[in-house]
Amino acid sequence: MTFICAYEAADIAKLDKQQQRLLMEHHGLIHADNYNELVCPNPNSHIILLYQEQKYLDEAIAEYINEGLRRGQICIHASVHLNNAGYIQNFHPKLSIIKKI
Repeated sequence: MTFICAYEAADIAKLDKQQQRLLMEHHGLIHADNYNELVCPNPNSHIILLYQEQKYLDEAIAEYINEGLRRGQICIHASVHLNNAGYIQNFHPKLSIIKKI
């Protein structure tokens, strides 16, 4: 399994050096165009995705899900935003491949 934890860049900037170091010790760092973790993930990898705005995070997540589905992977998306009105309707069109289980 590969876990992606998303953090707003502004929140990370508020951490002191020791807190940032501790966070990075427990996560690998990725960016929106790095699919390498999807191709050859480390076993049980736990990586961090930094974002500036929610719309960019949603786009990055959709890209990762779409790429994973193209590669035949099982993809699960969990977010604190799933209960927000309209989130699923706005996120859904970003997915190019959808399979219902």
